[in-house]
Amino acid sequence: GVEPPFQPLRSSAVLRGTLFYPLHPELAAAAAEAEDVYAGVLGESHARGWYTADIAAALAAFPGSRWALPRGEGSGKLHWLSPARASRAGEEGALCIPGESALGISSVEVLDAAAMAAVAALAIARDGGTPILLLELRPEVAPGPGGGGEGGVWLPAARGLVL
Repeated sequence: GVEPPFQPLRSSAVLRGTLFYPLHPELAAAAAEAEDVYAGVLGESHARGWYTADIAAALAAFPGSRWALPRGEGSGKLHWLSPARASRAGEEGALCIPGESALGISSVEVLDAAAMAAVAALAIARDGGTPILLLELRPEVAPGPGGGGEGGVWLPAARGLVL
């Protein structure tokens, strides 16, 4: 048979404990079949992520979510491997995941979908198409006074790879 043309592998990453499934609806059925095959091996609550080549589709698929792009100088495994917790620094501060200055790890700003679309596009273009890992965050509790949402705590909902 004829093999499809493949581009050389530029990078790879493993996020232990997380399985990534296709975000695209046509591919999701195949992922569900694969999950059925491993049903006896995988726990029901195993960490799930998604992957796609379409940043706009990814951001649109999760309305109301906020996004972090934990990469670059000063961003370490603390942000992309461990559970994250985002909050505002003061009344008017930006929503961010705090860093750890003793380890040289900077804070990571948490953005809405429109801002993340621009940041992610620049990161992909700058790094020659290297996949990026996005962290999706949702409010800890229902938005409102004293609750989560804009003024409260945001927790990870999923991680996704944009290829």
